[in-house]
Amino acid sequence: MRRYKTEIIQYTTNINLTSNCNAIAFLNAGTSNAYIGKFTLTPGQGLEIDGNQEEIDTTTYVLEFDNNRGLMQVIRKFYI
Repeated sequence: MRRYKTEIIQYTTNINLTSNCNAIAFLNAGTSNAYIGKFTLTPGQGLEIDGNQEEIDTTTYVLEFDNNRGLMQVIRKFYI
């Protein structure tokens, strides 16, 4: 059995986020559009990227907001 922990973080400004985790989920909790790379998340919309067992996602996600401000909630699953 492999142990893991979850981390929940909120971002309010543009940022490059390196995942280094097994699974990651994004929720645009703000009132303006948010972007993960070229993928648009409208307010209230989410995106989940799951990994298979023992995989680690090393992607650097570019989070951006209209007007450079917003609210993105991110949940990541890490193996420990």
